[in-house]
Amino acid sequence: MHRQRALEKWLFLFAFGSFFGLSAQDFERPEYLNIRQRSPFASTFTDVDGDGDLDMVTASNDFYDTPGIAWIETLSGGFRYHIIEPVLNGFPSLVFHDVDADGDEDIAIGEGAAPYSQISWYENQDGQFSGRQILLDGLAGIRGFNFADLDGDGDTDLLLADYDEGALGWRERMNGTLTFGSQNLIATQLDNPTVVFAFDPNGDGEPDPVVKLGNRYDWFPNLGQGSSFGPQQLLGGASGSYHIRSFDFDLDGDEDYCATSIGANGSFERVYLFENINNGETITRTTISGLLGAAGLAVADIDMDGFPDVIASSRTNGNTYWYRNEDGSGDFTAGVLLDTHTNNSLVVSTADFDGDGLPDLLTSGSEGARLLLNEGNAQFAVRQLTGRVTALKAMDAGDLNGDQLSDLLLVGNSEPEINWFFNSGDAYPFLEINGLNDWARPTDAFLTDIDQDGGLDIIIGRDMAITLGAVFNEDGLGGFNTLAELTADVDGPPAIGKADLNGDGFPDVLHYETFQHNTGWSENVNGEDFFHDQLAFYYEPGVTALMGVDVDQDGDEDPVITSSAGIDWAPNLDGQGTFDNDNPIQIDNRAPGTDFTAALLNDDTRPDLVVAYKSLNQVVAYINGANPAFTPILLTDQLDRAQSVAAADLDGDGDQDILAGGYSDIFWFENLDGNGNFGPVQLVASDVARDIFRILATDLDGDGLPEVCFAGQEDDQLGYLQNRGAGFRVWGLCYYDLNEDGSRDPGEPTLPGQRLALFPAGSITFTDEQGGFQYIVAEGSYQLAYPGNPDWVATGPGEYNLEFPAGQGAFIEIGLAPATASARVAPAIQTGFSRCSTPAPLWLSLKNEGSMVGNGVVNFVPDPNVEFLEAVPPPDSTAAGAYYWTFLAMAPGQTQQVELLVLIPDEQSTGDTLQYSAGSWFQAPGGALVAGRAASYRTVVRCAYDPNDKLVEPNRGAPRFEILEGEALEYTIRFQNTGNDTAFQVSIEDQLDSQLGLSTFEPVAASHSYRVYLETDGTLRFEFPNINLPDSACCWAASQGYVRYRIQPQAGALFGSIIENTAEIYFDANAPIVTNTTQNTLVEELTQISSLNTTGIDVRIFPNPFRRGLYLQSDIPLGAGTYQLSVLNAEGREVYSRLLPRGKALHVHIKQDELPPGLLLVRIRDTESGTPVVVQKVVRLGND
Repeated sequence: MHRQRALEKWLFLFAFGSFFGLSAQDFERPEYLNIRQRSPFASTFTDVDGDGDLDMVTASNDFYDTPGIAWIETLSGGFRYHIIEPVLNGFPSLVFHDVDADGDEDIAIGEGAAPYSQISWYENQDGQFSGRQILLDGLAGIRGFNFADLDGDGDTDLLLADYDEGALGWRERMNGTLTFGSQNLIATQLDNPTVVFAFDPNGDGEPDPVVKLGNRYDWFPNLGQGSSFGPQQLLGGASGSYHIRSFDFDLDGDEDYCATSIGANGSFERVYLFENINNGETITRTTISGLLGAAGLAVADIDMDGFPDVIASSRTNGNTYWYRNEDGSGDFTAGVLLDTHTNNSLVVSTADFDGDGLPDLLTSGSEGARLLLNEGNAQFAVRQLTGRVTALKAMDAGDLNGDQLSDLLLVGNSEPEINWFFNSGDAYPFLEINGLNDWARPTDAFLTDIDQDGGLDIIIGRDMAITLGAVFNEDGLGGFNTLAELTADVDGPPAIGKADLNGDGFPDVLHYETFQHNTGWSENVNGEDFFHDQLAFYYEPGVTALMGVDVDQDGDEDPVITSSAGIDWAPNLDGQGTFDNDNPIQIDNRAPGTDFTAALLNDDTRPDLVVAYKSLNQVVAYINGANPAFTPILLTDQLDRAQSVAAADLDGDGDQDILAGGYSDIFWFENLDGNGNFGPVQLVASDVARDIFRILATDLDGDGLPEVCFAGQEDDQLGYLQNRGAGFRVWGLCYYDLNEDGSRDPGEPTLPGQRLALFPAGSITFTDEQGGFQYIVAEGSYQLAYPGNPDWVATGPGEYNLEFPAGQGAFIEIGLAPATASARVAPAIQTGFSRCSTPAPLWLSLKNEGSMVGNGVVNFVPDPNVEFLEAVPPPDSTAAGAYYWTFLAMAPGQTQQVELLVLIPDEQSTGDTLQYSAGSWFQAPGGALVAGRAASYRTVVRCAYDPNDKLVEPNRGAPRFEILEGEALEYTIRFQNTGNDTAFQVSIEDQLDSQLGLSTFEPVAASHSYRVYLETDGTLRFEFPNINLPDSACCWAASQGYVRYRIQPQAGALFGSIIENTAEIYFDANAPIVTNTTQNTLVEELTQISSLNTTGIDVRIFPNPFRRGLYLQSDIPLGAGTYQLSVLNAEGREVYSRLLPRGKALHVHIKQDELPPGLLLVRIRDTESGTPVVVQKVVRLGND
């Protein structure tokens, strides 16, 4: 669609055919400089990215304290912010734990308002967190969960507190997988169980469940590997408690405990000590201290005297206290105040953050999360982590310290009110923030050299007695320290702007007075003294933005104002700031204007304007004509709550483009020709902040391309989007030149799947389903080539020489004709995630691989164990359990797709294999129906799954996953949007193994329209622009997609070579999700094992040969593990698979129609190690 619309706007002729084009742009994911998250309820220190230093993860369930979960990365010089989950709803239970036992800490969460129906997790994949994945669902009544190795098998099981049923139970983790067994009850008829832990009160080395019941904690002795549990015992009373910690306060070798407690009227607002005597025989409670609203709790030896101390925080007064352990006697000192917030100090964590041997603290409260660095002697250095700038009012950019790099100014309505970031010039240039806090209640601010000394100063308005002030840049190096009064005569200006209204070179200040609805200006006489003699010239209420612009090109600046009246300007009559107060000139009154900017949008010198209208969701450009008179151009009326605009040359093509911010998204409109003709709206980033009241375009990294800075007023999130750069667009299409005249005529169809290359880089692409292709290139010389296809030849030039910036882009149409006439079609089947008891998506496609236009027919036979729900388009007919579709006039290379929905069997089928098959036929005009290829697809039923993965065929199983020389590998990458909103773009990066032959690469099928690029270094990239993939919570089946491609090992690759493959999946501007790694071994011939049995158990496989079915039997179980039964054909491809019941003797019957005739290999392997334990050759005879 983008290509077609742009085609109507551009036309350019080159020597080699017809060209036109426009530049394109790409932005990286948001880099956040500030997040609010004022009252985290959970936090931890952990090395998220494995770089050797501790990071921090914090979580908040307050809708207004976004993000829900944040990772604060520690870097040299400061902190970098990552949003793991934008919003947490309800009252989630959150546990930091290495869920997948890969050595890094993940996040598990009970979702929604308790009780929870499912437990999900965020996987830490080498420093990048996945989207939310379901760990366990189908729950009811759960109020608390935790992890502990209850059965002593080395992996952690799941403890569950069922509030509704009054039950405490656990689910065994199955062989280190992410699958959990059925519920094992520990106790029933409990009094409102909520939070649950695992401690060891009796010191036997077995984790004992501890559960909160009403106003007390009780524990249940683990009598051995989770097989049974002793009677319920009191650990200690603690009213309203959610925090309990274990520590050996008296160093006697057993676990003691402390807990916070709250109650009515402060009667139980305590920090308690539970002393463990004789390994759980007696546990006594004493009070460490009274604490109103006792909430957060941690233990650490703060003073390093050898005895662990207690740190506790208050949700009521926001304070955090240290209670010093007096030599293990049970006496603790009065609380030492360490940190203070207004309220809501819900959690405190401790670790040696800076590696100096002293425990540091991570505190929280209504003012955000803070890092308290222990300096010894009860002294702490405080670093504000979240909520560094709150109640945002203004943002501006400029070089504050004279280093030629753009710095950022941020003004908020809480201390410190005035903040700035110096640009370090590093990869992450804004790690440290600077601030002043002596200017209460600011309303607006901007940067200008008010005293004309060469340094940018900060000009601020505020809603108090002194209403205009300046922080002077006294040394030109950002030496801001004191704020000076400019005037006290302006009445609380919510908006101020800069303009030199009297032409003296000193910038004056425009301001709007709320109470009198007056807009006036204060004259800058000499950069130090201001005079305000009620110089009002505009009287409309609701002014939101104002700026000096020489609208009429008479050499002086005129005020332009957006207000409740729309957008107006006031002519500066004499260049001295004289106005006709009664006659401002209205530009447009369509609605209250929210924000505007001035820009040169066409090829004249008259300043044009761009205005955002929040109430109309509109962005309008106004082209300044003669007299002056403005011509409006409606850019969009679909931008939700459009309220901020900016103009900049985003794509480096020499003209100014337009940026617009809505409630949560940022878009841009490309200036196509420098004459004010704009392309369609393009997404820059979505869900970056709430209520984006300000956007700026400024070059932060000095590469000549502006980055996009944004600030959200509702959530105080601010950051920037790195402009990756762009260049010139080379694009066009391949078409079937029916009359072979070298020119495209009406009715000549486009050709998908044609291979193209761009030199000198040698980048390969294939035409998409519309026959189109696209490259983005920098300035330079290029050659576009059609490298050849044995079925097609070019009817015009096969090579195109291009020069940029001699042209602003190139559109090229390449005519092709068939080398030989051929008729062949091929179907393909791909399933989404076959999750038990859930409707699953399935894609059936039919591709015309020949060179003739004709009708294609495809059928589909589902597995008998699934229920066919629907198909789009619906089938034309059904017969003998098969569904049929006919597609008319399929062009060569064209793919037609059917999207199906099938219901997967319930959990009783977990581990079973589902098999689907398809057939195809082709009919050329006037010809007979000719059979095409067939396809089949097998998938295993799972109740838990990783939502983004990579598959490979052939899959001959562990340990080596063998492939033969010359055999193609077919990779499938499946993805699912597990976020909480639509993903507008998906891209996949796949670094191909160096042992793969790049010339053999061939895309096969995909769920959505895509572009593909293959670079000479093996970097493979798939792009799904405008995919608009819904989230899984909204639309589980529709949230999924896939892409499949085929490639062969390099000719001459050595036998024994191991070929690995991993992909990274990007949803919009988020961090990538890393798939699993596939592995294949190149062999000269497949390893043949005719018979193997390492179990020591008599396993009978009979009859052999067989005709009517095959039986597998044993008298006792194979072992304690989990085993997979597979049957492979003579080519080593799996034709049957199922998971064997755990802990039971073999009794399996495989029906004759489930296996093909011929030589087969029956294999049973240990699922944990992948090692075969039973192998047997069998022969299936043909049917009677």
